[in-house]
Amino acid sequence: MLVTSLLAGLLIAFVSRDAAGSGIPQLKIAFWRDFGFLPIKVALVKFFAGIITIGGGGSFGREGPTVHIPGRRSGVGSSI
Repeated sequence: MLVTSLLAGLLIAFVSRDAAGSGIPQLKIAFWRDFGFLPIKVALVKFFAGIITIGGGGSFGREGPTVHIPGRRSGVGSSI
């Protein structure tokens, strides 16, 4: 679990620092400030960091990773 947590932390630190945190407050700010646009880089880093963390047996929360991917105006959906 330590190795996967370190790997996820390095992914966030070196690829997209904006992906740090729970993600829900950032998504709410994106809805109000940027008309729901969230950079795809942040959504993908959050998604893959979640996969690495959960796959290694760590806890990642219930809602954080799931709110970034599906929406039309949030996360990956906002970039299509």
